[in-house]
Amino acid sequence: MIIKIIFISLITILFLFILFVVLYGVVSYIMFKKIFQRGECKSFLDLDLSKTHYAPYIEKIRENIKKLQNIPYNDVYIDNDKLRLHGRFIDLKGNNVVIMAHGYHATPFNNFQTSALAFIEHGYSVLLVDERAHNDSEGDYTYVGLREQYDLLEWIKWVEENTKAENIILYGVSMGSATLGYVSNKLEGTLVRAMVMDCGFTSFYDEIFYKEKNNAFSFLSLFYLRLYAKIFLKIDIKKSTIESLKETNIPIYFIHGLEDEMVPYEHTIANFNVVSSPKKVRYVSGAGHTTGFLIDYEFLNNDLFSFFDNYLQ
Repeated sequence: MIIKIIFISLITILFLFILFVVLYGVVSYIMFKKIFQRGECKSFLDLDLSKTHYAPYIEKIRENIKKLQNIPYNDVYIDNDKLRLHGRFIDLKGNNVVIMAHGYHATPFNNFQTSALAFIEHGYSVLLVDERAHNDSEGDYTYVGLREQYDLLEWIKWVEENTKAENIILYGVSMGSATLGYVSNKLEGTLVRAMVMDCGFTSFYDEIFYKEKNNAFSFLSLFYLRLYAKIFLKIDIKKSTIESLKETNIPIYFIHGLEDEMVPYEHTIANFNVVSSPKKVRYVSGAGHTTGFLIDYEFLNNDLFSFFDNYLQ
């Protein structure tokens, strides 16, 4: 009788465990779709930022967005991976062009409202790209930099073929920074002279792990997210930018806010430490996610462009 009770108890426990795993898998699939599917990217002009880390800088952010939006640009397009991808090109007719890649569920105007104006002030033409599945670019899913890196190669080719550029700078924020990290070892033979990696993650897996660290079942969530990404998107979200950065010969300027609540600055430390090409890092005190250039404008507007001057031809 006791053996029978123990057997039934074990079967019940096993059934409940399997049921839990299956149900958690369903919940994680819903989470996967929410994270990776195309999402709405709202302008900071339309969002209530009063309870965010942007609050102290709302007026300046919105002023700069309006300035940037009022500068004449051309809508430009590339085709890659059966997708029509959109960019806005501010053509100053010079030899220097910066290609700017925004972050997850962001807009170029949100992320580059200050830095793009700085590049324009220094005479750079500016290409603001819409990442796949964002804004005016096609696509149903984001690939968190892993496929976007190949879109970026096509944007580089577009600049080389359609402008007077002799020097290209790449500037990425958050997911855009990770995109630069992934592509960093594939730039030989291009006009890319230097890169800026601003508050980027080493891998999307590492970033989710940080955000889910207080979740008792984070290991299971990450298992499913990685599994679904492999099955449906054919990517491994655990693949790290470190692998590519070890092989790059491109000079890199890193920026990261010390108060970043989305991507901890330890990600930039890890990326910085493996780079053997010329490099520099600026950790910005008091800066949250994507606000480094805004808060540290006076320093970066001088130091960053002095860094570039060493490598422009």
